[in-house]
Amino acid sequence: MRRFSRFLFFIVCANLASCTLPDQVDQAVANDPPVVTLTVDRTTLQVGDTLRLALHVADPTLKSGMVDFKDGNVVGWENLNRVLDTTLLHCFKSVGSYDITGVFTDGNKKTTERLGVQVSHSSPTVTIFPNRTALSIGDTLKVTIHAADVTLSDGNVAFGDGTMITFSNLSRVVDTTVDHVYSYQGAYVVTATFSNGYNSRSASFSIAPSGHYFSLSLSVGMMWRFSYRFSSDVPPSAVSDSQGGTHVWRTISSVVLGQDTSFTVQQIRNDTRHLLFPSNNQYVDTTYNISDTLEFPILVSHGYIQFNWPLHYGMRTDTVPNHAFVPRYPYYATQIGGGATATYDDKVGPLEYSYDFSTIHSISSSEHMTLVAFTKP
Repeated sequence: MRRFSRFLFFIVCANLASCTLPDQVDQAVANDPPVVTLTVDRTTLQVGDTLRLALHVADPTLKSGMVDFKDGNVVGWENLNRVLDTTLLHCFKSVGSYDITGVFTDGNKKTTERLGVQVSHSSPTVTIFPNRTALSIGDTLKVTIHAADVTLSDGNVAFGDGTMITFSNLSRVVDTTVDHVYSYQGAYVVTATFSNGYNSRSASFSIAPSGHYFSLSLSVGMMWRFSYRFSSDVPPSAVSDSQGGTHVWRTISSVVLGQDTSFTVQQIRNDTRHLLFPSNNQYVDTTYNISDTLEFPILVSHGYIQFNWPLHYGMRTDTVPNHAFVPRYPYYATQIGGGATATYDDKVGPLEYSYDFSTIHSISSSEHMTLVAFTKP
């Protein structure tokens, strides 16, 4: 019996001696795959948004790995330590569902973790600001516009009176200022709308330009320079006439007539005329220069101004209100039945004369004078 007890004690001791204690230095480590954790700040975002991805990887023999965003962008690591803690920032430029994948290995085993995000179309950022909130017709409104988007494509600014400015082939950001002058008093909504090709966004403000008092002050020494063109075509008679050049007006003197003032205006004309007409069974085609000077009056009273326009077929006279409330800018003077108009500004005076006429028989006539420069003493 004593021999059996000694034998059993020997076996137990032998087995204990063959076991490795937990705190022994050469303890064998279990070969588990790396621990990989992917965390994002959001799983739904828009094109152009920045995604923040937190990455944690741990393994006693960590070797290498990578994160694939599935949009063509891959971030990789080699020669890693036991723990990798980092944050990646990424911007998706296309719409879709992306299965972000992280793959890390310790040389023997690897761990694959996936995390899905949904990317949708963004909407542009749009702001619009006026330089003033109150103005009159004829005043210049300045509008500052900002629009931004990763895929910004086009846009427009509508002033509510039929005027629209368009933008195309845009880059990511638009910062600009545009000017506009209202012709009629009223209430308008100014709207800026921009698109990225998929979504659009608008911003707007309201403006109500009022009418104003037309009050033009003339003086000796004022100068107006007009571009001039005239044409007439009468096919039945085979007569064609065209003329163009520069007409310069200058106030050279004034005289007081009671409560009114009469200004003498000198016009210097430098034109080229081309005339084609039949004569003695053949066509005469001639071109020559016209350089001459004439004088005409402009009469100014407290309540009105009488302007004269020396034109191809004679003198045209317009009576324009002075020191009077007008509901539109510029002031239009139209001759009944003639179809011709002249426009006036209360800071400059005459701006433009325009006349166009045509028939079903191709008979036509037109005459235009447009102000290109104005100076005053």
